[in-house]
Amino acid sequence: MAEQYSEFNINHPKGKIQIVPFDIKFRDDWRHINQQWIEKLFIMEELDFIQLNNPEKFILNKGGEIYFALLNDLPVGAIALKLHEGKRFELSKMGVLPKAQGYGIGKLLVAKVLEQFYLRGGDELFLETNSSLTPAITLYKKMGFKKAEPPENTPYNRADYFMKLVMD
Repeated sequence: MAEQYSEFNINHPKGKIQIVPFDIKFRDDWRHINQQWIEKLFIMEELDFIQLNNPEKFILNKGGEIYFALLNDLPVGAIALKLHEGKRFELSKMGVLPKAQGYGIGKLLVAKVLEQFYLRGGDELFLETNSSLTPAITLYKKMGFKKAEPPENTPYNRADYFMKLVMD
């Protein structure tokens, strides 16, 4: 599946979009891109603050990866591939700024995470979201995720919809 999304540089009506890995210069953008959508729809929770304020310690240094969508070299979207244990991963913290929504940027970000998941030989890729986020759920379904049973516990109060990647 990831092969069909192997090109991560596209033309947007407002300029060129690139998907790039985390760089310290985007650290504040990581927090801003995610915080803006969380605060618009929900409330920031303890784990949000922890991961958004120190992505190096809580995602990257634990074997995870973070990617940004740049529009004309400015960050407009972000996503994380979090390593849990072994070859179990989580798609996490996917957000796109409102001014850049509707142009397939979320799809590019998810495709990048899928590519990295496959390259790393992942066995399981899951995500936790909220049932009110219909556009995101629709995107995840198009990218191969299926609704899953809730885990025994979730760190997010807002998480009420759970998905896993169905491997072909």
